[in-house]
Amino acid sequence: MTPLIPYAIHYFLYGVAQHFYTVSGKLDDLDALRLATRHAAQNPPGASTLAGPRSLAQRATDKVAVSKVRWNLAV
Repeated sequence: MTPLIPYAIHYFLYGVAQHFYTVSGKLDDLDALRLATRHAAQNPPGASTLAGPRSLAQRATDKVAVSKVRWNLAV
């Protein structure tokens, strides 16, 4: 069983800084991008593209004005 690790995800929504916390067994840049997009909008336009490659996920974030996504361990 993979231990759950707390992460903080930071992003900008329409130029305003946002952040939230999540727990996961692992997290990478693409996971953070997808989670930030979902956090910014309940049903983002192009939500189905969030499951695809990074380029498609990036287009979905652009549609909901999410930018500068980064993440770190929450301690």
